[in-house]
Amino acid sequence: MLRTHIANSGSRISIRELLEAAPKELSLEVVAGRDGIDNRFLSSDRIQKLALGLAGHFSYLHPERLKVIGQSEYSFLGTMGPGEADAALNALPIDKLSCMLITGGLN
Repeated sequence: MLRTHIANSGSRISIRELLEAAPKELSLEVVAGRDGIDNRFLSSDRIQKLALGLAGHFSYLHPERLKVIGQSEYSFLGTMGPGEADAALNALPIDKLSCMLITGGLN
């Protein structure tokens, strides 16, 4: 879906457009940053897992990609002590995060 939409729209898609184009079965919802969904864009059809970013390596985070927190990232955060997981998430550079998707019903 993302690849087709970026190809058809010229070169980028806003987060609002992504949400509107997503199949209803995905049940996507905005849990933070609603005010920015018209001002943040994806211009790559590639996703990026956030494992390295959560470990503090920010050099390879690409702002034009959809960021994903999946089971491996969730497990990694679970190995951290009290407050460390929050600190790792809060340390992610906001200028490199256009959109973050938390998969599989993870909270």
